[in-house]
Amino acid sequence: MRDETADLAWAVEHLVQGPSGAPRPELLAAAPEPASVASAPLVYQLASPVPPSWFPLLPVKAADQSVALIGGTVEDGPRAPSGRLLPQLFSPDFQLPDREISRAGVVLSRVASRTRTADGGTRLWIARRKSFGAGEASSGLRYDTAQPAADAT
Repeated sequence: MRDETADLAWAVEHLVQGPSGAPRPELLAAAPEPASVASAPLVYQLASPVPPSWFPLLPVKAADQSVALIGGTVEDGPRAPSGRLLPQLFSPDFQLPDREISRAGVVLSRVASRTRTADGGTRLWIARRKSFGAGEASSGLRYDTAQPAADAT
């Protein structure tokens, strides 16, 4: 999805499939709260935390002089996606053309598909589907902020 406030595109894992096939909701916890210093009236924060399931897609210049996106990391965040779809975006040689992610965003999903053959048998496979997203989103990423300390009056 696009985050115009942070001027980034984000790859977000909403649901991660575990080894048993069941979802792993523990990976989708909220971003940690920033640590505060009790004696200061203001707490300086270099960058706000982002949710652990959000991975930045950084713009680079492609060989044909167009803009492409590559997988990046967030300081103190997870180093790589946990699901099955996003790790391909973060392989060293992969560049996603910028035009592939519209302002509305993109939803990629893995779905189990089943069909019947002409002789009555069944075929089962895992398909990948691409659809439009719900629009722009905000990661809440902000730089160079000073916030009141929790115990300041």
